[in-house]
Amino acid sequence: MSLDTSFLLIEGDWPCERAYLLLRRVHARWAVVHRVYGGRDQYYTFKVDYLLTQLPADGRDLVGVTLSLNERDAAPTAATYRGEQERPTVVVSRGRVAGVASTLKGKSGPVGSTRELRTLGGDNGPFPQEVLRSVEASAPQQVELGTTVSLVVKLRSEVSAGTVLLTTTIGDVIDIVLQVSGGLAVEGPADGALRVTEGMPMLMFKIAGKAIGPGEVTVLVFQKGQGVGSISVAIETVAHTADASSAPATVDIDFPTVRQPDLQLLVLETMNSGKITMRLTAADPTIGLNFDAFTFTLQADPRAFFDAFYADIEDILTSSANAHQKIQRLGTKGTYLFDKLFPPDARTKLWALRGRIHTIHVQSEEPWVPWELIKLFGDDGNGSTVERGFLCEDYDVTRWVPGLRYRCNLTMSEIALVVPGDSGLAVSAAERNAMLGLETPQRHITSVEAEEISLRNALAEGKFDAIHFTGHGVAGATTADRAELRLEGDSRLRPEDLTGVVANLGKKSPVVFLNACEIGRPGMGLTQPGGWPRGFLAAGAGAFIGPYWKINDGLAAQFAGTFYHALLNGGTVGAAVREARTSIQVASDPTWLAYSVYAHSEARLTGLKLPVQDDRLQETILR
Repeated sequence: MSLDTSFLLIEGDWPCERAYLLLRRVHARWAVVHRVYGGRDQYYTFKVDYLLTQLPADGRDLVGVTLSLNERDAAPTAATYRGEQERPTVVVSRGRVAGVASTLKGKSGPVGSTRELRTLGGDNGPFPQEVLRSVEASAPQQVELGTTVSLVVKLRSEVSAGTVLLTTTIGDVIDIVLQVSGGLAVEGPADGALRVTEGMPMLMFKIAGKAIGPGEVTVLVFQKGQGVGSISVAIETVAHTADASSAPATVDIDFPTVRQPDLQLLVLETMNSGKITMRLTAADPTIGLNFDAFTFTLQADPRAFFDAFYADIEDILTSSANAHQKIQRLGTKGTYLFDKLFPPDARTKLWALRGRIHTIHVQSEEPWVPWELIKLFGDDGNGSTVERGFLCEDYDVTRWVPGLRYRCNLTMSEIALVVPGDSGLAVSAAERNAMLGLETPQRHITSVEAEEISLRNALAEGKFDAIHFTGHGVAGATTADRAELRLEGDSRLRPEDLTGVVANLGKKSPVVFLNACEIGRPGMGLTQPGGWPRGFLAAGAGAFIGPYWKINDGLAAQFAGTFYHALLNGGTVGAAVREARTSIQVASDPTWLAYSVYAHSEARLTGLKLPVQDDRLQETILR
């Protein structure tokens, strides 16, 4: 009897169709289904071929519901394998499943099944064999000023305590990109690729000490074009050489199961130097973009520049110009950003792609740029310059923060609704009633008191998978983490409040929609980029939607109605936001441009039985 590491880990709250697809494609003996019950992790072991007979290929119900999982049938667990077990035992090392201890004898059956295996793939032929790997990064803890040390990134085949398992395929490529902060710099290439082999491939980077003090290297890990995790390695720059030992670090890697966006833009800022590196990746290999790098250096203080930039936008919105003139002036802002932020060769590539892509996903470490507002321009083929629409007008545009884990499968079954009664907004009552009208036996709406302590306590419960606020918001005057949601009376909530127990709000990866002025505007916090989007995402939110600037409350309510209608009918978050923009664009009011959206480009609601076709939210708001 030995530890069998040929397994696929499935979450009990996945839809059956997703689990079935993975079971068909992954060459594994065991399926380990995980769920949390009573605050504890529970695991259920199945042989893969048996589980394929129990899950419908196109089922939208959840795996745990379909299998009728209960506490009695949960498999025993062990920290390490210690010999004979009466039942298949899930070995959990440091909170992670390492394998299944079983004799692999006997006949078929459900829990603890030991049925003989068949070759996966059936009539469609065999699938590539899945293997387990761990990602590791190590470097000396100190570097002498003016010298370099080596940072090594490895793919290891060993499965042991202290490592993190990676499910991948022989021949796959894992992309690595470095970002440094503090007194460190990368000498030579700051990116590379690891091809999964039977051996132990590795990359070696040179890290230089440029200024005495603490520093950090962030190793960003990408699989099949998607950012899947990060490793942080601390290195201190010292005046004289000191004893330094290697400190390994590991990273969680998710096996990508969703479609890649057509175009990904990774934006990294070299701290304290103003250098910005952009990397473009296209899902279509014929386009020929695979982390192609483009760099430029900011010559002005970005905070001062974008404070003035947003002040100009406020002037445009409050001017006496008509709506068409306002859009034209905002368009000038968009073409300026495209001209200044993208080097000429990057502009040429993007212009050439304008008819070949539909979704754009921006992962940006810098907290300043309103990427949605960028406006492409280029040669029309006859020597004249022409413009396209705004980026969020022409494409489904979503954003994310490098190093944070994606949440692609979202739900909306427990919605928290926060609407201050003294906001004075004419349409807030209609928006509140429309949200309450979405209540069904499967979808519950809880009105949370718009008072700081009550709201903090409600978020700390961690029971909501959607949070909707409508009211007033104010951008932070000194730091982004001091932006405010104005609650009732003189009560308020700030991004700095999303810490401690309040961070439990992320337990169910909620969809967060703050329909309030200036809430989506990012910026710097105390030690790193901050603001409402990053605050919620860092706590575990699966999506965040909020406006950069002041908005028309009537159009904002209509925007929300269209967004939820599209989302509940199976649309992705990005597509739902774009549909919502279009619904209020006919008013020629710049509110449709105001919203930023943070989510994976393919994030959507799961567990929807049928297309909802629920027009109640829109109808209530439009009446």
